Amino acid sequence: IEKHKAIKIVFMADCGSKAWGYSSESSDEDIRFIYVKKLKDYLTIDETADFIEYKDDHYDITGFDISKALKLIYKSNYTINEWLHSPLIYHEEKCMEKVHDLAYECFCPTPIIKHCIDDATKNFKKVLRCDNVLVKHYLQVLRSISIGLYADGFGEFPCGDKTRYVLDREIYALYLELADIKRRDRNARIE
Repeated sequence: IEKHKAIKIVFMADCGSKAWGYSSESSDEDIRFIYVKKLKDYLTIDETADFIEYKDDHYDITGFDISKALKLIYKSNYTINEWLHSPLIYHEEKCMEKVHDLAYECFCPTPIIKHCIDDATKNFKKVLRCDNVLVKHYLQVLRSISIGLYADGFGEFPCGDKTRYVLDREIYALYLELADIKRRDRNARIE
């Protein structure tokens, strides 16, 4: 990607089921990255692309230009916070220390909570519409709720499995059981 797009990747992480502990053998890789372009690309009046996407059967790859990433950090955007707090970071340049500091300084739980409510609602509607629901949708509902609760209670975006601290023991046990089912079968369903 770096050679083909003439960029330098400064951060790369996994933000899918692999990072959250419930990938199966057939799961794709959800790779997210932040990159910088050549200086001349920033010193132009012409708009240049601020993201890169690629998807096939094995990879779902999305990258943001550093300027886009910084704007999203300033807004306390869910997506960029999820990337920065992934438990599976593959590559990180030293300059990302300042980006992490900025994300911490700019963090506001409100947009995170709003995103989590919207995401949990969207996935719960999928659960309600079907008699035969993918386990993945239940996991996404529980994950969104737990991230929102964590952001509200602790005033920061959770890293790794810190969300277990905000879920009732029985609900967390259900989450772990569903994750185990999903690990065994990517297309597992609950009737």
